[in-house]
Amino acid sequence: MELPNTEISKRYQFLLRFIKPIGDALLKKAQTPFNVYHKATDDYVTSFDLEVNNKYIKLIKQNFPENVIYSEEGDYKNIGKEFTWIIDPIDGTNMFIHKLPIWTTTIAILYKQLVVASAVYYPFTKELFHVQKGAGAFLNNQQIHVGTCKDLKKAFFISTCSIRKKFPGYFPVFTKITKIAERIRIIGVSSLELCYVACGRVDLNLAYGLDIYDAIPGLLMVQEAGGKVKDWLGNEIKTISNKKLNLVAGNETIVNQTLPLLN
Repeated sequence: MELPNTEISKRYQFLLRFIKPIGDALLKKAQTPFNVYHKATDDYVTSFDLEVNNKYIKLIKQNFPENVIYSEEGDYKNIGKEFTWIIDPIDGTNMFIHKLPIWTTTIAILYKQLVVASAVYYPFTKELFHVQKGAGAFLNNQQIHVGTCKDLKKAFFISTCSIRKKFPGYFPVFTKITKIAERIRIIGVSSLELCYVACGRVDLNLAYGLDIYDAIPGLLMVQEAGGKVKDWLGNEIKTISNKKLNLVAGNETIVNQTLPLLN
């Protein structure tokens, strides 16, 4: 498929102009009072999620009114035939609620269900991870690459899935990995974990039951940084649907060593 690179670049550069200032403003507000609303079992949204979500939607609609928006919050749940913006105003809402400094704000851009650009901003460290398809992945304008570890036994592994009843299928897999990998951590913010794979800080990310807005921002980041992102059956993830994702991300060697443990 031939990509409209000029149109993609226009949206990508626009995204980079607004995500950082909005993220910085959100960080300043994070220590002030806010409301917490219950969406579903073990799922919450804050008044700041909704505020940032509305800011993003307003900016996108003002500048690209013909584009479709898919957001974790609100009624925007469609993927368009051409450009779609995937918004997660706060990835790590539970961390935000508990005033833990582990959350990001993220936006990805699709073209015909293909991820073509994204940005993940981590306000606490002022780190902006960003990527455009075919142009490489970057951290604050410095190009990044996945790690070079070739042995799963020496790999630094992070997991996106919470260890809870909601994901019983993950327990046996997690147990297998814990017996092999050298170090394992659970951060709980999938966009940040995939970015850490992309820049080589960790070697492997294993995720179970991710929603579209959780997985997409970091997906292209890993791929453009020279890594692989596959589902647990070993299929490379290229196009996006509304289905939940089980994925493994890292350099090709580590991913291939991990896949036999997943089934």
